[in-house]
Amino acid sequence: ANYGQKKVTFTNVKEGSILEFKYKLISPHITVIDPLSFQKDIPVKKLYYTVEVPEYFNFKSRSKGYYFLSPQSKKINSSILWGDGSKLDYQVLVDDYRAENVPPLKEDEVFVNNINDYRGGVSYEINWIQFPRSNVEYFSTTWEDVTKSVYSIIGPELKRSSYYKDDLTNLLQGVTDNGEKLVKIFQFVKEKVKWDGNYGTVPYNSLKKVYKEGTGNVGAINIMMISMLRSAGLDANPVLVSSKSNGTPLFPTRNGFNYVVAAVTFPDGYVLLDASETYSLPNMLPPRALNWKGRLI
Repeated sequence: ANYGQKKVTFTNVKEGSILEFKYKLISPHITVIDPLSFQKDIPVKKLYYTVEVPEYFNFKSRSKGYYFLSPQSKKINSSILWGDGSKLDYQVLVDDYRAENVPPLKEDEVFVNNINDYRGGVSYEINWIQFPRSNVEYFSTTWEDVTKSVYSIIGPELKRSSYYKDDLTNLLQGVTDNGEKLVKIFQFVKEKVKWDGNYGTVPYNSLKKVYKEGTGNVGAINIMMISMLRSAGLDANPVLVSSKSNGTPLFPTRNGFNYVVAAVTFPDGYVLLDASETYSLPNMLPPRALNWKGRLI
């Protein structure tokens, strides 16, 4: 992902100082609420989170970690004025999370992939949206819904082959063994397109552009490779996974997957491939992608 940075200077800060600041995040992505983390690396003396959701949005909340907080929930009335002077009244669901003396959870466990998987907290995932006089728009509620949502984007890309067709024909000239085809395509993609450091289950740019410029995110590189493997007659499919830094998706969620690798089916099982890593080998994925289970689509 890409990040912006804003620096704020506090004057006369010394040991024992309490720093207070507020910020407002305005985003066009109305279906996303950042996860709430209840535990830090240091003790938290007082914790107070408030989540307010207008009645037109329905979120499901999921607790995680071993420090649990139950919110005090209530509904309040609110309204908005339109440009023509008309007024719309609606209700807001308010979840208040409060606690004192929250114990720390330090990042010093050697054999833990991602300590944030164990921090007490809660995440909100959009369930449905319904504005006045509109139909309900449902979002991901099952793993099948999640995979259909992702595949609706990458499916068309898997069928495009014109941009690499001639190169693939030359690469596989005289090659008939499927195992040899796999190795040649895998090595070709690793050398042709370099990883730009970004994750993602879908390409950020068109694969034709990625192929021409020689750089792309994980999604672009591995979706391109899967398309080539299919064009060569192999049974190749995407596998959605979550990187170690992204945590473990225990419940159906679109945001739970941020990485994709390839699975090629042979009579004796699968071969997993990740062409975004220069030094990876068949069935030897980079550590960043080794995080519990993936979902084959």
